[in-house]
Amino acid sequence: MTLSKVSLGLIGAGNWGINYINTINSFDDIDLVHVSSRNPSTAKLLSPDCLIEDDWHKVAMSPYIDGLIIASPPNTHADILRTAINSGIPVLVEKPLTVNHNQALEILNLAMHKQVLVMVNHIHLFHPAYRKIKNIMFNLNSPISIRSIGGNHGPFRTDVRALWDYAPHDISMCLDLLDDMPNSISAKYLEKGIDSNSNSEVVALNLGFANKETRVYIETGNLMRRKRRELILSYEKFNLIYSPLSLNPLLISPVTGTNFSGENYGNKISCENTQPLSIVIKEFSKLLSTSSYSINDLMLAVNVVKIIENASYLLNNNSRA
Repeated sequence: MTLSKVSLGLIGAGNWGINYINTINSFDDIDLVHVSSRNPSTAKLLSPDCLIEDDWHKVAMSPYIDGLIIASPPNTHADILRTAINSGIPVLVEKPLTVNHNQALEILNLAMHKQVLVMVNHIHLFHPAYRKIKNIMFNLNSPISIRSIGGNHGPFRTDVRALWDYAPHDISMCLDLLDDMPNSISAKYLEKGIDSNSNSEVVALNLGFANKETRVYIETGNLMRRKRRELILSYEKFNLIYSPLSLNPLLISPVTGTNFSGENYGNKISCENTQPLSIVIKEFSKLLSTSSYSINDLMLAVNVVKIIENASYLLNNNSRA
């Protein structure tokens, strides 16, 4: 059976939650009908028919929704996911899936046992420019190296370290492009905040793959001077550059034409101009309307959590050495 209109629930109406609300409001065939938020101003963004709850449990078990979006803080994801999956409600959850690998495995096993869809929003995987790179790579060998840099100045959270904020983007793209898990990881601080409560850091990660010669270098954190997001795939004679914050989000340049400080030049590769969040919601809704089930996103998300947890362990031990 195909649904003519999809009804969604939302837990969390912070910055990303508001992005979801505004994007969903642009669709005629998707309704937001049940929302968990403690912010009184949330009602101004929603239809008068939308139910608003303080208690997220009521939305996670709602009989009125076809699927649930989780845009709450990362350390709340596991509990909400358990409740929704046990209620048989498909979920779209913001990255990271969880902040604990054992919890991530538990969610994977539960979703497989209940046959419930869990889609994870690693947003850059849905960007048209990134997807164009994947199409180009299909006819090429693996790149010599992948370099990813992403971060900003802030936010400075007390609940999770900056690695959980930014590294899921870099790691998810690298794993997705190489379709493999690393067999070696190294991690070191490039910068570290003085205040231990601020969770401020810039971290360098190196990933090695047994089945690939591609070298992966990641630089990520919340102590950068400005907002950064670049992914550079280096081949023998050219580079593919994904830079979604620039006017030209996808470039191909000669190997001498790439400066990892963000100053890139090359030939623009045309791609769609659709906002990635619109693509995420549209694809999630399509899966709901056709009652489709897949664990591909979930498997990738579990691996992302595992790598970040391992990197955190290395950083913590190195800082005590």
